Amino acid sequence: MLVRFAAVALVLLLALVPRAEAQSLPFQLDLDTGSFLYGNGQSLLEVYVSVGVHTLEFESSEEGYEASLPVTLMVAPASSSAPEGTSPEAVFEQTLDLRFVLPDSFALGRVMEMGREYVEQVRTTVPPGEYDVIAVVPGDANSGRSELELRVNDIAIPDYEAVEGAAVSSIQLASAIGRATEGADEFVKSGLEIQPNPTQVFEMD
Repeated sequence: MLVRFAAVALVLLLALVPRAEAQSLPFQLDLDTGSFLYGNGQSLLEVYVSVGVHTLEFESSEEGYEASLPVTLMVAPASSSAPEGTSPEAVFEQTLDLRFVLPDSFALGRVMEMGREYVEQVRTTVPPGEYDVIAVVPGDANSGRSELELRVNDIAIPDYEAVEGAAVSSIQLASAIGRATEGADEFVKSGLEIQPNPTQVFEMD
């Protein structure tokens, strides 16, 4: 499989990237996407989910302090193209049972003070077209949290196979790029480990 990509970290490009739309969230949750050449009439869609671990509520547990956040990801044909009053069925769905454990109060304090972003990547293949990507966090009766939804609408997935000559896939905003270490595979493309940055926020040194 040949994958062609571009990864950049320029704030000036933010206006070119569809932004996730969400309710007011009680914690930090960000969503971004990228698409790439795959083959056999399909394109590769990557979904990046970022959780601000320092914004979650931790509770005491046998292992120290624990926070959990189930996130259901769905990919569906763009709702803007559906007949009025109808909702397209998802072509892909996966639930991430995210769990974060800190060994003691010192580690908890450091995370809360310094902040920590956790990024999860999910891959699926889809036919070229326009899609909505939705992240849903279910309600929690214990904390009083209502169901929350975050979405990126009208994502255009090109037919890379139909492009004549050279082509550029998605412009991926990255927080770090480096040579892939042995055994790494989650964020690896063409021998490089590219850390996605769904928050689209960059620190200036």
